[in-house]
Amino acid sequence: DGCGKLLDAMLLKNPRCKVCGTTPAPKEATNLYLDLKKLQGKLDEWVDESSEKGKWSKNSISTTKGWIKKGLEGRCITRDLKWGTPVPLEGYTDKVFYVWFDAPIGYLS
Repeated sequence: DGCGKLLDAMLLKNPRCKVCGTTPAPKEATNLYLDLKKLQGKLDEWVDESSEKGKWSKNSISTTKGWIKKGLEGRCITRDLKWGTPVPLEGYTDKVFYVWFDAPIGYLS
């Protein structure tokens, strides 16, 4: 937990839920993704400019640069939850936007 690395629970040895102790089970799901590869060049430039202005902590810069160097992957922006902002697209009526994706919209508005 301390390193901040994203891990696939199905690749862990003997994975268990910290709350209830059960083993995670894979399930099929269709989700929407933010294609970060398309944004990688501009994000890299923006991170450089922002960090030069002193707007980021050293840890944030290091972590972000590590992700960019490794190559950004698509990030899922939807979840199968009963609460949240509904996805207004046909075929996704049972989905909501993941909070990290829709929260900044509220900050700006």
